[in-house]
Amino acid sequence: MGNSVYINIPIENLERSKKFFGALGWKSVPEFSDDNAACMAISEHTYIMLLTKDFFPTFTDKAIADTKSSVAALYCIAVDSKEEVDSYVEKALHNGATEGKEFPNRGEPDMYFRSVYDPDGHGWEFIYMPEHSPSHPG
Repeated sequence: MGNSVYINIPIENLERSKKFFGALGWKSVPEFSDDNAACMAISEHTYIMLLTKDFFPTFTDKAIADTKSSVAALYCIAVDSKEEVDSYVEKALHNGATEGKEFPNRGEPDMYFRSVYDPDGHGWEFIYMPEHSPSHPG
C-alpha cells in the first residue's frame, strides 16, 4: 500500500463544502466525518479534510489565511485527459466556484491547465500532462 495524502483546509460552511466537492465526484468518507469535519476521497490514496473554521485551529497555532484575499496554497490535481480537466472546472463553476488564473502555454504543448477558486477561496488547479498523467506515471 502506498502513502496516502490528506489535505486539510478550513471552510466556512461544512454542508456547502461537502455539496461542492461531492459535485466534483469526490466521495464522502463518513468514518472520518462529523459535525466539525468531513473527509472526501479524491482518489484511492488522496483525501481532502474539510475542517470548520472553529475546528481547524485545534490543529495549528498559526492564524488561518483569508483565502478570499490571499493565497495559502494551490492544490493541483493531475487527470487523464483535457476533457476531464474541463469537466472538473465546469462542475466546479456550476457549483459556486470562480474561474482562476488563465495559464499561458509554458512551452509544453501537450499540457493543459485550468483553475478555479472554491466557495471558500481555495485555489484548485486541474492539469493534463500526457506523459505524466495518473495512468501513465513518468
